[in-house]
Amino acid sequence: MEDKKQAIINEYFALTGDKLTNDDPIVTLMLYFNSKAESALSNNPLNENLTKTLHEINETNVSLKKISAELESIQLNRLQIVNELSALNKAQIYKEIKENIIKDLKENKNTKPNNIYLWISLISTSISFILALKLVFWG
Repeated sequence: MEDKKQAIINEYFALTGDKLTNDDPIVTLMLYFNSKAESALSNNPLNENLTKTLHEINETNVSLKKISAELESIQLNRLQIVNELSALNKAQIYKEIKENIIKDLKENKNTKPNNIYLWISLISTSISFILALKLVFWG
């Protein structure tokens, strides 16, 4: 009780600059109104519903944060898989191109310039294809 009185005195002094004592009728009156307000709030079913709703909102917020973290983890995993597939596709394409060039050079010692342009075109097309795949997967 004394703590509440002291809190009221301190609050009144902060608001008005006037000092009160524990015996002042204003302190008693303010204690009375504070107790009535606390009683009304604690017995109010609306207050209980609001408190319950606030708890539900907090629980929902926590659930949403967990779901968001899981979705972010899934997206990172998907990104990692796409990167690995892209690297594998690039490696496979470059390996096939290298094998075909070596095979072509062995079969035909005098490689024509048109053949080189064909390979350059094939390489640039494969790179464009890989970039298109990245756009499809990453949006």
